[in-house]
Amino acid sequence: MGLVRLTYASRLRPDLGPDDLWDILKTSRVHNSETFVTGMLCYDADSFLQCLEGERDRVNALYRTIIADDRHSDVTLLEYGEIEHRIFGQWAMAYLRPEAMTEQLVLEFGEGTVFDPFKMTASQALGFIEAVARDQESSLDGEPDRS
Repeated sequence: MGLVRLTYASRLRPDLGPDDLWDILKTSRVHNSETFVTGMLCYDADSFLQCLEGERDRVNALYRTIIADDRHSDVTLLEYGEIEHRIFGQWAMAYLRPEAMTEQLVLEFGEGTVFDPFKMTASQALGFIEAVARDQESSLDGEPDRS
């Protein structure tokens, strides 16, 4: 079965905190390891930008679960297509901390100085994710600051 990449944006429920985000990351990493799905989650106080890679059936099933998850809303598909290779092959779920989103990255791939994946085109979102994977590799593991 062929590999696909899916990129989406969503809005976080306002009452979510760092412990909720950590729960999402832990669950994602376990599930994705078991299903051979890889990807990255970019997060700020208001929204997610997430990229998922894997076999078509597994990525589609995971996306259906994400859409039904009430911890976020306005799930918006930005990009979906077949791929030859994974960007995030070594990560069940990489995580980009908000403080690692440099102004330069946001300016290069967004509109303005504030991270807003809903204002990104599909190519901007994928470019942002690829640049993060290339330039921020050492900061993509770990957990959110829960202080």
